[in-house]
Amino acid sequence: MNAPYRAPGDDIRAALAYLDAHDRDKWVMHGMAVKSELGEAGFPIWDDWSRTADNYQPKAARSVWKSIKPAGRITIASLFAEAIQHGYRPTAPYQPPSPEERAKIEADRQAAQAEAEALAQQQRDAARQKAANLWGRGHAVSSEHTYLQAKGIQPKGAAQLRDMLLIPLRDGGELVNLQIIGADGGKRFLTGGQVKGASLVLGQIKGAATVLLCEGWATGCTLHQATGLPVVVAFNAHNLVTIAGRLASALPVDVQVLVCGDTDESLTGQKAASRAAELLQGRGRSVVPVFTQEQAEQYRQQHGKAPSDYNDLHQLAGLEEVKKHILRGDLKMVGTVGTVGTNQLQPAPDKADSRTHFSVPPSECTHFSDEISPQTPQGDSPFFVSEGIPGQPSGVYWCDPSDDGKNRLWWLSSPLYILGETRDANQSNWGRLLAWQDNDGHPHQWACPVEMLAASDTAEFRRELARGGLTISTNGKARQKLVDYVLTHRPESATRLRCVSRIGWHDLRYVLPAAVYGEQDGEGVIYQGADSGDFDHAGTLAEWQQHIAGPAAGNSRIVFAISVAFAGVLADMAGESGGGFHFVGTTSKGKTSTLLDPAASVWGSPDRFAKKWRTTQNGLEALCLGRNDGLLILDELAQIAATDAGGAAYLIANGQAKARMTKEGGNRPAQTWRVMLLSAGEIDLAQHMAEAGKTAKGGQMARLPAIPADAGAGMGTLEQLHHHPNGQAFADAMKAHTRQYYGTAGQAFLQQLTSGAEQETIRADVRESVTAIISNLGVPNGAAEEIGRVAARFALVAFAGELATRYGVTGWAPGEAYRAARQCFREWLAENNTGLAADDRALFAQVAAFMQAHGSTRFPDHDADPESMSRHHNRAGFRYTDEAGELQFWVLSEPFKKELCKGFQPLAAARSLIGAGWMLAGDIEGNKRRNTRQKRIKALNSAKVNVYILTSAALEGDE
Repeated sequence: MNAPYRAPGDDIRAALAYLDAHDRDKWVMHGMAVKSELGEAGFPIWDDWSRTADNYQPKAARSVWKSIKPAGRITIASLFAEAIQHGYRPTAPYQPPSPEERAKIEADRQAAQAEAEALAQQQRDAARQKAANLWGRGHAVSSEHTYLQAKGIQPKGAAQLRDMLLIPLRDGGELVNLQIIGADGGKRFLTGGQVKGASLVLGQIKGAATVLLCEGWATGCTLHQATGLPVVVAFNAHNLVTIAGRLASALPVDVQVLVCGDTDESLTGQKAASRAAELLQGRGRSVVPVFTQEQAEQYRQQHGKAPSDYNDLHQLAGLEEVKKHILRGDLKMVGTVGTVGTNQLQPAPDKADSRTHFSVPPSECTHFSDEISPQTPQGDSPFFVSEGIPGQPSGVYWCDPSDDGKNRLWWLSSPLYILGETRDANQSNWGRLLAWQDNDGHPHQWACPVEMLAASDTAEFRRELARGGLTISTNGKARQKLVDYVLTHRPESATRLRCVSRIGWHDLRYVLPAAVYGEQDGEGVIYQGADSGDFDHAGTLAEWQQHIAGPAAGNSRIVFAISVAFAGVLADMAGESGGGFHFVGTTSKGKTSTLLDPAASVWGSPDRFAKKWRTTQNGLEALCLGRNDGLLILDELAQIAATDAGGAAYLIANGQAKARMTKEGGNRPAQTWRVMLLSAGEIDLAQHMAEAGKTAKGGQMARLPAIPADAGAGMGTLEQLHHHPNGQAFADAMKAHTRQYYGTAGQAFLQQLTSGAEQETIRADVRESVTAIISNLGVPNGAAEEIGRVAARFALVAFAGELATRYGVTGWAPGEAYRAARQCFREWLAENNTGLAADDRALFAQVAAFMQAHGSTRFPDHDADPESMSRHHNRAGFRYTDEAGELQFWVLSEPFKKELCKGFQPLAAARSLIGAGWMLAGDIEGNKRRNTRQKRIKALNSAKVNVYILTSAALEGDE
């Protein structure tokens, strides 16, 4: 059996990004796994992941970590196994355990789970005991408490101890935890105390016809003051859903529940309130506060953030406004659950009929007084779609019951149909599948996310519809009603689909904005998000082959670039974590028109599909997400700031966005992607970073290897002109044709790749084939590890190009893509000193430059007289000529570390210099070889000092 694999921190961090930190038992178990693998060094990784939960508490995290045994039974294998189930793909090939190993892992997992549950129970018991002790010492709350003054509330259900407010959390009537609020407004729960399933009731639920449910205690006090109704406080958005489920089973069936959510910029509160209302099975509605622009600006100026809950509305507009916002008349509610926004709360009809009717005589329904009225809505909905009535505009209508008793019809938009509801595999990210036709009769479909409709500004929703040719009313009220129509209207024929929020692989299906490739067995899958239009097609595959792929044959750079376009789809199957290639050469080489444009034409028009390096980090993250499991093209490397270039290369290849905080202070789950980058520029990454005084690291260079754009045939990127008279004519033709024929090659490739039989074949074959190609690329023996990683990516490109040829997509002869990849790899290798690591190349260049600049000025002879020494004030060391007449440089410790090895780890640098013969090995001390030698320097008249001895090779720069 192989020795256990020691997982590096980056892999563990990447795996944790796929796991939810809210489940306390799993949270503790994953902490055990990290600590068993990394020891104390694992705490920052586990703690950073823990912060993604909105109930994160630093003190609790440190306490739990301290209590975990460093050698527990649970191992990192269990963490990776669960992450893989949630979509994580390890960078190293995953070896499934044998039946015996699986049995042991399962036994260890069960034991570890029991250990984690016991630890969690121990902490809950301790918190329960501490809560009882503190609560017993509490006294009545002073009305002068600064938190009450700031919130404008009357304390309900709380106690005070010194300057702390004690808010009780109860489960089944038992005190299980306390929320402690300081005078400065800081909040915390007792370490390890129960929060999930615990709540606080303000007022008397028994006998109430309506109950309010909210997140925070201050919000609950505001709601109770404003309405006089009983309020259940859940303390956070995630617990809101849990408590709603309990109320659904505990309350009488005739009790209505109004879920009063928060208006979060992240939409966390809105979505939680909507889910909570759904659990109440027809007797719950969700409402969230709505703020005017003036109110939002006023609150932001006072508090530095946007308002979000009903206490904020209380402070801005008073209790009466809160009451109006919540009640809207009689509290008995009708209609479907999960509606976001208070303007959907309607008075209840008579008890004899539980429906709201809109059966209005046609003569009393008018859109404009001189127009013929369309048919009136059927059933309960005030919305309907009308088409084909003479003299009447087709479109979506809303029937408005006016105060004068005459109902009027509002025209909202041209016909827009709701085909179904969408949601992801976690029953989240709900949306509506919409369909319409533009004025040319071209059909459009869009899975619109509900969170876009729940936002305070719904302009993006209308913008997406208008971009697709839907005509929308300019009336403000009609525009808002169009949002309400999409949110609330439920056609009987509507279906449900699983949605995905990013393109790429989802199980065995490949999703693009406008199409899903693969067998749609069972429930269908659809992309839910705004379509940028970057993926498009024009012309036929035969035309693309004739005008683009055909002229590419025989031109290694173009064939390689087109093959890269297919390789991104296969990266996940091959275990490629991400990365790319950079074509470097002068402007006249034709990099864009002959390399990037043909690659872009595989998926769309180069004018839209290819992007520029000039963007922000947020923009770069969005581009990567929009190219997940595919090709990202960025032109003009010089356009990104030199200080940002190295970080951008890491960002793209590592496939994870930077962590961002939630409103509650934790981290949101980081967005991830896997892309194949194709870039071009007049300089490479190392040269660009050097402009900012930075040295490119080996990892950065490995992620974006620079291939010479000049093919060496005297025609720039070209080696064959085919029927064109010169290179310029070839480039002009290619530029024009890539804008006439595009997108069909990518579609054809996916259609064959995603068939059931082909999926099994390719997934089993891709890694073995890539390994075989690597052995024929010409990787030198003893080459640095990063060379092997780069070779694997070149091999994947070769395999992708040959696979596209086998599918009949490219029209090339077999072997064309392989030869192009091998030639590009070998030329890259020749530019990179045949296998030397990029970090070593940079180190040697830096040391040689230093010695050549200062070898005669900062290195006096080791036996120099005082006069000579006086001319060398800033000494880096001393010169010495050995018995064989060879020149040596005795470098002092500080200059060696801070100048010669600046930017490099001195120990590793010394080893590389010794290995290259640039430095002599040090003295042996005990059984250990040092990097320095002790030398007596006559010029200093001193005892022996430790020096690094460089040879003349360092001065000559001979590697």
